[in-house]
Amino acid sequence: GAGGELVRLAQDTFQPPLVRATALELLGRYPGEASTAALATAVLSDEPLLRRTAAASLTVPDPRRRTALLAPLLADPVKAVRLAAVSRDLLKPYQLEALDEATLEYEETMRYSLDFPFAGHNLANLYVAQGDVGRAEEYYKMAVEIDELFVPAKMNLAVLYNSQGRNEEAEVLLRGVLEAPDEDPPRLVYADWLMEQGDPRGEFIALQVQLRQRINPARRKRAKQRVQALSREHRNAFAKPAK
Repeated sequence: GAGGELVRLAQDTFQPPLVRATALELLGRYPGEASTAALATAVLSDEPLLRRTAAASLTVPDPRRRTALLAPLLADPVKAVRLAAVSRDLLKPYQLEALDEATLEYEETMRYSLDFPFAGHNLANLYVAQGDVGRAEEYYKMAVEIDELFVPAKMNLAVLYNSQGRNEEAEVLLRGVLEAPDEDPPRLVYADWLMEQGDPRGEFIALQVQLRQRINPARRKRAKQRVQALSREHRNAFAKPAK
């Protein structure tokens, strides 16, 4: 399924850091031991983007295990990583005060860079973590308006819409990921969403992504055969845009 493919992408060191980070972020939709293991591994990465994304995406019910995984990042040389690693429920009052000061500084830094899509996206992620979905939506939209092909903001805004029952708006954004054909992680999430709707194009897209990866010959052969079968069976449906 999409979760397994995202785990493979996240762990594939031949992929660019941004692709791996996007896969890690999207793993939040697929909780489970495999996802947790991939995120726990990324926490130890030499790449700051992967450490920050893993820290922000890690959801472990056991607070002691979460603390054990994230504690090393509290001394990370990169501020964004340190902020992502902090769990407010584990902090003492004086530590909370320091965190609030650091968060305010982070907000000011991002606001200074709002001409770039990453800044609005980062602020939106911060507001989601704070439970302020109104402001999160505002800044996700800002990031998308600046760059319509900035996939992370589109994906997170779609997830936000979906959580509010705004499925039609989420679908428009999910379909938009097809405009960025090199972005495999969000394409997998879109494929998964289509499969949930009973749309055969979901499996077709997931297989296409799989064939772009480094997989063993037997698995590649099976995937190609399935793609051919789906193409024959649903030729007319595949000629139409996904709805």
